[in-house]
Amino acid sequence: MNSELKAICSAYGVVIPLLMSVVLLSSCRKGADPVNEDLKQHAVIAMDNGDVNLQIDLSGGHYISFELKKNPVNPFGWKLEVADMPMNNRPFVFQGHFLCTGRWGAPSPGEVAAGIPHNGEVNTEKWSIVNNDRYRVVLGCMAPLEKLEVTRTVELPEDGTWFIVREEFTNHLPVGRLFNVVQHGTIAYPLLDANTLIDTNAREGFDQRTDLRYLSDSSFIWPHGKLSGGVSVDLRQVTSGQGFVTSHIFSREDELGWVTATNGKRNIVFGYVWNTREYPWLNLWYHSREGRPHVQGLEFGTTGLGQPYALLLDEAIDFLDRKPFEYLDAGETRTKSWIGFQVTVPDNFRGVERIDLTDLGLVLTERAGGTKVRLKGKFDSFINDFNK
Repeated sequence: MNSELKAICSAYGVVIPLLMSVVLLSSCRKGADPVNEDLKQHAVIAMDNGDVNLQIDLSGGHYISFELKKNPVNPFGWKLEVADMPMNNRPFVFQGHFLCTGRWGAPSPGEVAAGIPHNGEVNTEKWSIVNNDRYRVVLGCMAPLEKLEVTRTVELPEDGTWFIVREEFTNHLPVGRLFNVVQHGTIAYPLLDANTLIDTNAREGFDQRTDLRYLSDSSFIWPHGKLSGGVSVDLRQVTSGQGFVTSHIFSREDELGWVTATNGKRNIVFGYVWNTREYPWLNLWYHSREGRPHVQGLEFGTTGLGQPYALLLDEAIDFLDRKPFEYLDAGETRTKSWIGFQVTVPDNFRGVERIDLTDLGLVLTERAGGTKVRLKGKFDSFINDFNK
């Protein structure tokens, strides 16, 4: 196992001997043959409204670029090399913002032997174009083994620096199943550097390396992280060269979940907004290289535990009575939506204190300053789903 993959697994609390058995099984499974050349060909959907450009790679359905025309700072520049990927995902790679569905994290050894990759099959499949208009694209993907279908609608406004994603997840198995979805937003340079500030309205959390039997006892409140070993850290700005993942829940009174990354030197705030009924967890991955921030995961989803379902069903594993999975019945379709945005802010903007969703758009309030930045738009489809 190379050092990059080992560091990532350690941060997520993956047991290395278990991972090695998974890798060995995946290298021996049927179909793990040399790279098929046609899988290397990448088709990219590009959406542009004159204010922003959004690009989606159909090989795995990853969002790989999202830039303002007047201040082009791409948050989605991170990409793993094939050699850094688990064997059961190759030749596809994780990059930018990608969708984890069916599961978040490593499957069980038995599932790997059956052909299931890390973070779900949709990352190792070509997505199809169902409809492609100037401001609205519909994509589809069917997980061939799990029979889990995803229909994704991406909308850009005619003018504005945001986009809305609406995804339908359908279980085509003749039986119900456990089910998870994590939106693996992953930011890197040039948005991420030593100046970047992370803000969210998430609350209680734990370090993924914590003994699973004592998650609640080891909890802390954002942004005052307490890592395994008792090390305290400010989760808004981690520059110590450490690598770890913290997972958080939200107050039951907060229907709107959000997370932002502010780079005051580049005058940019990038962020996500979603319904906490649909995505009740936020997972934050901090990964450094040579003592500097290298990758930051902003991962909102239905779980905060990237473990096989056998562990998630263990009654001894509990975090403040919050369930770490969902159930999707045979033939059932579940819909989930979110907003991605970028906005230009004044010099040395100090981060985001709160975000409000109004009939006229999003309102971001600056920390310790009160400056309000407005992101105009009519989020009708999101609000309609939100109010259901």
